[in-house]
Amino acid sequence: MMSAKNIQDSSWKGAVGFFVVLAAALFLPGVAQAGNVTQRDGHDSRSALDIASVGHSFNGGLAVVHTLRTYKPFSGRLLKNGNTVAFAFDSNGDYKPDRLAIVLWLDGKLRGAVMTPQGKVLALAAVARPNSRTIAVGVPVDLVANRAQGNYRWLAMTLYKNKKGCPKTCTDVAPNRGLIMNQLWRLETLSVSIAGSGRVRGPNVECAIATCSVRYRRGTRINLNAVPEDGWVFTGWSGACTGTAECVVTMDSAKSVTANFQPMYVLSVSVAGPGLVTVSPPDANCSSAFPCMQRYVVGTSVTLTAATGTQFILDGWSGACTGTNPVCTITMDGNKSVIANTRIRPSTLSVGLGVAPGAGGHVTSAPAGIDCPGDCSEPYSTETNVTLTATADPGSLFTGWNSMWCPNTPTCVLNMWPTQEGNKSVAPSFVVATR
Repeated sequence: MMSAKNIQDSSWKGAVGFFVVLAAALFLPGVAQAGNVTQRDGHDSRSALDIASVGHSFNGGLAVVHTLRTYKPFSGRLLKNGNTVAFAFDSNGDYKPDRLAIVLWLDGKLRGAVMTPQGKVLALAAVARPNSRTIAVGVPVDLVANRAQGNYRWLAMTLYKNKKGCPKTCTDVAPNRGLIMNQLWRLETLSVSIAGSGRVRGPNVECAIATCSVRYRRGTRINLNAVPEDGWVFTGWSGACTGTAECVVTMDSAKSVTANFQPMYVLSVSVAGPGLVTVSPPDANCSSAFPCMQRYVVGTSVTLTAATGTQFILDGWSGACTGTNPVCTITMDGNKSVIANTRIRPSTLSVGLGVAPGAGGHVTSAPAGIDCPGDCSEPYSTETNVTLTATADPGSLFTGWNSMWCPNTPTCVLNMWPTQEGNKSVAPSFVVATR
């Protein structure tokens, strides 16, 4: 494997001699350029090593690629026997070459190295030939650019002899007027991960897969927004951002963020009968007329309370809840439905006989159930109309009821809608009939 020492020990005839010519060329007025550019060369001798254009490209990595394109195709073997391609760099702004990248044919292959003005090899340079007329050389940024400002000036040069139009030795420098000024910027990588089902949107970002990466110029301020898919909810950022608000990242270094999404499950709650069911969270009331449908993040604990009070009875839950306990707690690990089966609480009707000494009587009911004395109380379902009939014994007289619900007639009709107390009681009065 070729190393810097191998190149150092090799013969670089003519390489260091470039600095004499390049030093003079670098004193030419500079022409500021930025980004990725190509400069055409005005010389046109049509030689295989005469420069047609030079250019550079930088993607924010560790190396900047410099290219040299000739007017005519050439073989890599042409760069031998003193034929050389070089790039000169001025990193401190004094218009003197500080570094030289040399490309020549060595050991059967195109080789490149970055050197000092004294010919000391500092590092290898990656050499490629995209086509028969182009040489591309990847030069480490740290060796040629001003570290504080990320800029430098440069030009390219070829040295060749005994070629068409050049019977002895020719030197071509490009660009012909001034220098190319590189103002580099560093690109930092933003990695965006998706946990769950959703997408992240931002400048040059539309990420809906597990991981995306985008490169931005260092210092760029990036605003990211998380958008959940239907049936999912965004639960927050992790990594370079936290919380659930918009993620704002300043690309002063490589950053990574993860948008976390959780599935939302639906809880349907209805009431088969009277009364209410309270769902917490979010403390919503559900009834037969207004059933509820709530969405929850997976794993949410939900408490359902059947608010029966004194007027209603929970006969039992069906669906995700069972039993007759008015409080049911479920965990939302899927779509669920619950029905509260309720009815109005039955009321007990009690009859007490108010009988004067020597008097007597009895009370019967329709529907049947009360035949007092003997059977003086009976539970009735809600809204049942119960007719009580008071009948005095022989020698006795009915004088009335002790209840606001009954008139002073032997027949009293009661509607058994439950009261706050839940039950009702009445008492007829009987006295001895006078003769």
